[in-house]
Amino acid sequence: MDYIFYSGLLAPVTICGITDLRKGVIKNQVVFVTAVMGLIYHMALGQGLVYSLTGALIGFIAGYIGYRVKGVAAGDLKLLVAMGVWLGVFDLYWVLFTGSVIGVIWGTVKLLMHKDFMATIKETANIRYGVACLRRIPEDLDAPLPKDAIPFGTCLALASWMVLILKPVMGGFFW
Repeated sequence: MDYIFYSGLLAPVTICGITDLRKGVIKNQVVFVTAVMGLIYHMALGQGLVYSLTGALIGFIAGYIGYRVKGVAAGDLKLLVAMGVWLGVFDLYWVLFTGSVIGVIWGTVKLLMHKDFMATIKETANIRYGVACLRRIPEDLDAPLPKDAIPFGTCLALASWMVLILKPVMGGFFW
């Protein structure tokens, strides 16, 4: 197990996940240092510069798409870039996929536990409720995220731990 790799990635990602959960903020300083340290690590001991920059590019593309459709905030985008530097394309894919699944489960549970949601389901047909939800999608992409938004940085932090712990256990099954 490469302790430099795991501590260089998981420690700052965990910090970002905690601050995103508590305050809804991912600190630029932590993300920037994480990305720079990832570049230094891969140039000196790891897979090389192309590995890091390709992962960063894929992280940026995925994060930017999510940012443009108001699925993630700017801090999540920057965190994905930093994670891409450390993880490369394939591991970043699994972290992004796992983080998205965690976010969907978290959001579904949160939605089902909301009393207004259950009352609305009981009162109206699912089709009418679905149309009402579509009408509430913000048209202004520069509008702030809602206060009850799921902190995706926290989902990514949990996913990075899960993927990196399960990677040796799963062997070559997914990787």
